[in-house]
Order: sequence, then C-alpha cells, then structure tokens
Amino acid sequence: MENNLEAITKLSDLIGEDPVLTGQVIQTGLNIFEKFGETSDGLADKLNKLINTTAAGSQGGIGEFFQLFSDAAPIAAEAGVGFDVLSASFATLRDNGLPASVAATGLKMR
Repeated sequence: MENNLEAITKLSDLIGEDPVLTGQVIQTGLNIFEKFGETSDGLADKLNKLINTTAAGSQGGIGEFFQLFSDAAPIAAEAGVGFDVLSASFATLRDNGLPASVAATGLKMR
C-alpha cells in the first residue's frame, strides 16, 4: 500500500473523501484488477473521472466503489472483465437511477 500512497492521497484530496477509505478502495481495486494492467495512478484517475462525470460515486462517494469491488468485481475479474467494462456498466446503472447497492448486486448476478 505504501507504493500507492501518492495516488491515494491525490484522489482523496480531489474528491474530498477519507484517505483511509480511499486507500481501501484503491488497494482492493488493485488486488482485483492488477492482472488487467491497472495501476494505482490509473485506477485513481478513472475513479475520479467516474465520480465527477457520472452518478456513480456522485451521491455516495468513494464508498460506492468499495461496494462495487466487494460485490461484483471479483466475479467480473474471474470472468475476464476488466475495470473499465465493469465501471461503465456500474455508471450506466447509476445514471439510470439505481442505487449503488442494487447496481452492484445486479452486476454480480449477471
């Protein structure tokens, strides 16, 4: 996690979130998607963009992505689906009014 502190701190400052939760989200995302080439900097940039341009994270903050990573990401990664596709699906569901818990659970069941 020490290697990821710069990305975690930057993202936490940009979105005004708790650095501990932000760190947990980044590290969890890396644990799941590193095999797809994700880095802490890249993941932080993508999360920042999603939070600022979609309903995903705009209401529930970074915690929504912790839920997504807990509920759907392991299954997605096992099926060969990377973060970009999973996050686009999540953002689409959130943009259409589904709460984070329903969107993440729905992706988990697919």
